[in-house]
Amino acid sequence: MNRENNSGDEQLKSTIDTDLNRLLSILDQDVKKRSRVRDSLKRLFRAWNLGDIAYVSKYINGPQGKTLIEAYGDAAVSLDRLRLALARNEDLVRKELDDLLVKYCDQEVLHLHGRHGSYHINGVLEVNFDFKKRGAKVGTQYIQSLNWDKILSALNTERERLWKRGQDAAAIQDRLVVAYENAINKHPNVTGWVRLEDIYQELKKRIEKETPNWKSQQRLIAYYRDEFTIDLSILLSVQMAGKLAGTQIEFSAIRDPRLSFQVPLPDGTSNSVGFMRLKQS
Repeated sequence: MNRENNSGDEQLKSTIDTDLNRLLSILDQDVKKRSRVRDSLKRLFRAWNLGDIAYVSKYINGPQGKTLIEAYGDAAVSLDRLRLALARNEDLVRKELDDLLVKYCDQEVLHLHGRHGSYHINGVLEVNFDFKKRGAKVGTQYIQSLNWDKILSALNTERERLWKRGQDAAAIQDRLVVAYENAINKHPNVTGWVRLEDIYQELKKRIEKETPNWKSQQRLIAYYRDEFTIDLSILLSVQMAGKLAGTQIEFSAIRDPRLSFQVPLPDGTSNSVGFMRLKQS
């Protein structure tokens, strides 16, 4: 009988030891989790006071905000207040950037089209403000900030890339004619029309060969689509004015918008084209 009691006591003791060890482990994990939450909350508090809106937005809308609410349910109210503050800040920043961009284009005599943070300058240069990620895309550049000085620097750099490459209509005409002949040989067409997308690919390959070090110039592509569009614009402007000798080039629209190029015209409007051919004499 005593032996049975001893066995039962040892089993109970063992069970209690296991339970207590499990509770200690849970508490230890909980302490570590709350310690991490506390540290992340300190970073949130610091970012808020420093005006680091991007970090605050990422925190409250991401996994860290979710973890904070799981640990402290009352935190949901504080995060909602932060969201309200960010929404008000977004409206102010949006208006300020819109006003600065309009003023810049007026001063530089540029055509600005668009609204709600998405714009085109002279029909080609894209400018997009991402208020959720607190960043901006200007042409080929992405800026991890909505700081106007950084956006202004990107605007000037991209304008130089597009419009100050020293291109002239006659040189563009010569390259287009060669590219057209290569493309029409690959894709014969009795009407003579060739997709501009094929012309663009021919020119891109040529420039890659002519400029083997293009990657060292911080470029992702040797010849961007918007640069091709500007070249078409230069050619059309001079050709429409009757100031371009030699082979004249015709353009036509294309149904598939993915294959079209929005070419700006001198009057500030643009023309969507997708085919070209050499004008019959």
